[in-house]
Amino acid sequence: MKRWMTVATMAVAMTFAVAVAKPSTARADTEDILIYSSAAAAGAIVLVLVATYMTRDEGQIFLNDMQPELSEENDSRIHFGEQCKRPDGTLSLLCW
Repeated sequence: MKRWMTVATMAVAMTFAVAVAKPSTARADTEDILIYSSAAAAGAIVLVLVATYMTRDEGQIFLNDMQPELSEENDSRIHFGEQCKRPDGTLSLLCW
């Protein structure tokens, strides 16, 4: 039994020695990398689209930022748009 183990150990050691002394040539293949990275990018895009669809408000068509209504105590001195009427009736972009 001890002799069989010695022969097996020597065979494994010789195999490793031959592999280290004369390695096989490297073969660079980029096809697998391109396939896997394309699949990962497509998966990420699908995940973002699904997350966007699941979190959007059905009543709001466009993704615009609506300003919240200001209360009396939270009213600022700067006003925008339709709140800025001049005495002649025209609108200003910004007033204070």
